[in-house]
Amino acid sequence: MAVLGDKENAQIKEELEKLIQKKLPEDRQGRELDSIENINLVHWEVDPANSDRNKITISTLTALPKIWLKNNHGGTSNNNLHLKNNKPVIFEYNEESESYEITNGDDIILFDTSPM
Repeated sequence: MAVLGDKENAQIKEELEKLIQKKLPEDRQGRELDSIENINLVHWEVDPANSDRNKITISTLTALPKIWLKNNHGGTSNNNLHLKNNKPVIFEYNEESESYEITNGDDIILFDTSPM
């Protein structure tokens, strides 16, 4: 089982936030995404059976990003999403950069489970 230190936890959290930012929908209910105010990572869980020093598997990911959407009148309004992953997020350690990198980011879908 992998034991993550503060540095590794911070780096994985940062990479998860980048993944979420990349995966956010361009629009919601027909309204275009204007900006992202914040991404609150509520919960992420390492799968100990499928993780070691060189590979970290995040089995469960829950995030609450707050976004701003454009409206038809030139203004914006905020919206809170509740996102969950469809499959584990896999990080592999890159010895050259001395950091963890997501290896299956293209395969991850974040489902919005917030009420419409």
